[in-house]
Parts: sequence; C-alpha cells; structure tokens
Amino acid sequence: MIDLPREVDEAAEIDGASRWTAFWRIILPMCKPIITSTVLLHVLFAWNEYLFAMVFTNGSDVQTLPVGLTSLMSKHGTDFPVVFAGMVIAAVPVVLLFVFGQRYIVKGLADGIGK
Repeated sequence: MIDLPREVDEAAEIDGASRWTAFWRIILPMCKPIITSTVLLHVLFAWNEYLFAMVFTNGSDVQTLPVGLTSLMSKHGTDFPVVFAGMVIAAVPVVLLFVFGQRYIVKGLADGIGK
C-alpha cells in the first residue's frame, strides 16, 4: 500500500470521499491480489508445517495431517499403499486451493516484482 501513488488518495478526496471511504472502496480493492496471494501462501505454508506440529502436539487426536501421515510409517514395516493414499488425500485441498487462487497468486507476485 505504501507504493500506491498518492494521486489516488488525492483524486478520491477531490471527489468527496472520506479517508475511510477511499480506503475501503479504492485502496483495498487495488491491493486485493496482493493480499489474496499472501493469505493463500501462508495457508499453504501452515498446511505443510511438520516440525512445529510434531513438537507441540502430544496426542493422536490433535495431530495435524502431516504428523499423522508419519505415524502410519513404522520401523517394522510400512503399508505403502495406505501411506500414499493418505498423501494424495492430504494434497487434494492444497491443489484445489492453488487451482482456484492461481490467478491471484500470479498477479500478486507479479505486482510485487518492481517498478
């Protein structure tokens, strides 16, 4: 929002908009792709977090999906079809989120490249 031109605020002020109206109706919609891509990327990073969830969850009823998938593997033998099926099921929400938010991610990242 810092990089937005000051002329946008001045034009809204000349048109009679208050500061809050200019923010909600002009500035925020201009920043929508950047905000959306930031939120989507943070959700993806939080979804794939393993170490933090492994350290701070102690019961199997509160484990996150990545930690639960590792509990399917054991030293004595791993049922790989079950593990791979769990990985596919775990990847589906992330892939769907990326497919539906792809244009916001690309536009938000492209807007932040430079002048």
